[in-house]
Amino acid sequence: TGGIDLSVGCTYAITGIVVASCTVNYGMNPFLAILVGIVIGAVLGAFNGFLINQLKLQPFIATLGTMSLYRGLAYVISNSEWASAENLGTFKNFALGKTLGLNNVIWVTIICYVIFFVVMKWTKVGRMVYAVGSNREAAAISGINTKKIDLLVYTVMGILAGLCGALAVSVYASAQPNMLYAKEMDVIAACVIGGVSMSGGRGTVSGALLGSLILAIIAKAL
Repeated sequence: TGGIDLSVGCTYAITGIVVASCTVNYGMNPFLAILVGIVIGAVLGAFNGFLINQLKLQPFIATLGTMSLYRGLAYVISNSEWASAENLGTFKNFALGKTLGLNNVIWVTIICYVIFFVVMKWTKVGRMVYAVGSNREAAAISGINTKKIDLLVYTVMGILAGLCGALAVSVYASAQPNMLYAKEMDVIAACVIGGVSMSGGRGTVSGALLGSLILAIIAKAL
């Protein structure tokens, strides 16, 4: 859409902290914990969309502010303490489990990829997102509600960050308020390497996935 979300890492962190807290304190079912993470991410993402749409803030400025806000909330909620891996119970087993020979986290990634590949390539909503990013004024004149599209995009971004935060608790069997600290640029770099245009209107889901894989492989190799 020609915008940017700098708060993804902090959404990831605050979601991880809340999910870990719910799991440790209440023995929450893994799938319910993941659902909680998705809801939290949706709320935080929608707040970004509200700032951009209703207060007319530039996406960079709005998400720069919420980045600090969400990170601060993560420290407040966790009381600046880590969630102990020993108390996460069965939630740890989700990332260790396999379905049809593949790790559960890999299945979540595949499902998300397929959903968004289909949405962006073959649905009306996907075409409207591209239209808004390509030329916002022309999109508005053609009848597209650009505010709704922006709100949708940032909410979905929050959902994905929240999902990742919840899964991270299971993968690393711990949660801390500084999770993914200063990794926002890695997220942006992965998209750009995958061919997503910073000015909007261009980019594919397959390209973004490839960009993230390339970045991850290089990082692991180094």
